[in-house]
Amino acid sequence: MMFKNSLFTIIIVLFIFSCKNNYDVDQNLTRSIRLENQEKAKASKFFSEIDYYLIKSDERFPLVNPYKTLLYGSRIFLLDKFQNFIFIYNQGGDLEKIIKDIGEGPDQFLQIDDFQVNNNEIIIKDGRTRKMLTYDFSGALISVEKNNFLLGDFYKGEGVELYYVNNDPQFEGRIIKSKNGKISSMIPMEPWMENKLFGSINGFMINPNTNTINYILPFGYQYLEFSNEGELIKQVEFDFGKYSFKSEQRARFNNFEDESKYLEGTEFIRNIFSIHPFGNGFLMYLMQENRNRHYVWLDENLHQKNQYAGIENDIDGMLLSLPPWTYSEDAIYFLYYPGQFINDYNSSFPNPQGDELKLNEGVHFFVNENKDLLESENFVLVKLKIK
Repeated sequence: MMFKNSLFTIIIVLFIFSCKNNYDVDQNLTRSIRLENQEKAKASKFFSEIDYYLIKSDERFPLVNPYKTLLYGSRIFLLDKFQNFIFIYNQGGDLEKIIKDIGEGPDQFLQIDDFQVNNNEIIIKDGRTRKMLTYDFSGALISVEKNNFLLGDFYKGEGVELYYVNNDPQFEGRIIKSKNGKISSMIPMEPWMENKLFGSINGFMINPNTNTINYILPFGYQYLEFSNEGELIKQVEFDFGKYSFKSEQRARFNNFEDESKYLEGTEFIRNIFSIHPFGNGFLMYLMQENRNRHYVWLDENLHQKNQYAGIENDIDGMLLSLPPWTYSEDAIYFLYYPGQFINDYNSSFPNPQGDELKLNEGVHFFVNENKDLLESENFVLVKLKIK
């Protein structure tokens, strides 16, 4: 009888643990980041090859101010914040569609707070009209649903939604979770943060290696990781030592202009620009207010592995001085604005006719094929494939 009771207890315990997800909750962690190294990383240490994609602008509806950029399958999706359009390109740089249903009608939007691409659908959030609109890749509207949250980033999964609501004081926390009709808040908000707005070029990021959801909280150095069920499983605070712009310092300023004036030319880091998935770890990009830049490689637990003041392109010689703009499962991408790429190319290769250059390969072939287009209002997306 005792054996049967013990066996029953073991079965119950195993059942309980089998019902739980496989995530370990790892919150309130601190990671120290050192920024003393002034050397540049050799690109070949981290990347195997570099490809260039011309993003051709449409004469009637030119791409003006690309912001959030997503890679999905063979397509490139760019949110133009100036126009509130979403441009859809193929990897040949040809424009396939522009989603530009701006208006006050029931099937239109006024402002794109954020967008998401998943399951072959594009979801747009418009906080002004409090809607979410779903489109297919041809630009056809699939559905419109009510959304009660104002301006902010979002993630929408199966039965769960996450929101960064730009420090709206009507909520108790900075991140809102909506699941099965229930609203809950997480991450306490300090009084000085209330109603402070911030535009993120990344928003909630899906990590293709772990299927978790990552987010960098503005106005500080917090990194959050959620399960795809919306559970907070990791909360990390980065410490940049003497370069940290601390919460008590931020609280002294009521507006962006005064804060910017105080920070101008200093060594402080105001915000983390990006933390992109990179192989089994991450690549963090930072910029100090004195314009010093840092590329920081992190391991899977967000501990620092390497830090460099730049990237020396020993693969094809093209100058790489931009921040990482977006990511895919196997690559990091840089985005060049019109005229910027050809200027950097000319600086990188002041004598492109030299015998040492293979003008029929790589970046030189790309420039020779597209020289006229590179001198007009077109963008260039640069793919650095991860080793």
